[in-house]
Amino acid sequence: MGDKPKEERRTYYCSFCGKSQHDVLNLIASPRAFICNECTDLCAEVCDEARAEKAAKSIIAKTLKVKRSIKRVLSARFWGGGDG
Repeated sequence: MGDKPKEERRTYYCSFCGKSQHDVLNLIASPRAFICNECTDLCAEVCDEARAEKAAKSIIAKTLKVKRSIKRVLSARFWGGGDG
């Protein structure tokens, strides 16, 4: 009688790394999969790196656009028959 129901004795595992619920701090469940806190941390790092890379590319693109605009203005002014 003191036994726990079978469902309570079941051990769950992270669908990504395979660690059991006893080896991690948290195990988040969905209807079809589980993910541990360590894998969610890794996913967050990957997403942060992707966002940082995208931001860096955007800054570089904007810088190049500004440089091209400056070059165009200077070329028109000094070599393209500007006011002078």
